[in-house]
Amino acid sequence: MRFILDIIAGKILIMNKKLSDITIRLIELKYPPVDINDKDSEDNEDVDVKNSQYNYLLKMPISQLTYDRKIILEKEFEIIDNKIKTLQKTNIETLWIEDLNELEKGWIMHRDNTIKDYENDLKGIVEPKVVKKKVKK
Repeated sequence: MRFILDIIAGKILIMNKKLSDITIRLIELKYPPVDINDKDSEDNEDVDVKNSQYNYLLKMPISQLTYDRKIILEKEFEIIDNKIKTLQKTNIETLWIEDLNELEKGWIMHRDNTIKDYENDLKGIVEPKVVKKKVKK
């Protein structure tokens, strides 16, 4: 989000600039370098090591630099920030009990499904398994 805001504010200029100049600017603004091996890039051999440490920003699609994306990121940041603040205010015993309650609910559900499957097997009933798709958050 910070990178997008800096581009919008004109703190980072990208158009018609050398990659090395942009990298120097990112270092000046104290953006954290991330060492990710980008093996699917053909030009990886020619890229300066410092440039590749900022690929997570420099290879961002242009569509990520829009006002719409900025609004979405700000909302996501606010939600996550509120969750963090709530967690920091919650004592460890409460967190532990909440985790145990969730574990118990999951275990009961698993136990009930196992018992149901066992009883159906005894009766010779075969139920089709339903595959649940994971939803991205």
